[in-house]
Amino acid sequence: MAEQAELTLKKGQIVYRQNDYEMRFYDILYGAVSLYQNYGTKEQVLIKELNSGDYFGEMELIEAMPRTTTAVATERTQVKVYTAEDFGALKSSAV
Repeated sequence: MAEQAELTLKKGQIVYRQNDYEMRFYDILYGAVSLYQNYGTKEQVLIKELNSGDYFGEMELIEAMPRTTTAVATERTQVKVYTAEDFGALKSSAV
């Protein structure tokens, strides 16, 4: 498995938007991320708040579907980024 990239996010930075299609998921090394539906609209709904040790974006990777939420860093945050290839290698090593 290749070494995963790490990404440092500023407070308020969007990781991905609802309906984006990307084959990555994220592991929070430190900081916090909130997941919203209809982010930035009057229908905005907070779905989940995540912290260090949590991960997100895996369901869209597993199901190969567009993002169902918008992910926003709620403080300075560092995440490890896993691609579909990384995920496949993780699944294989767990067997």
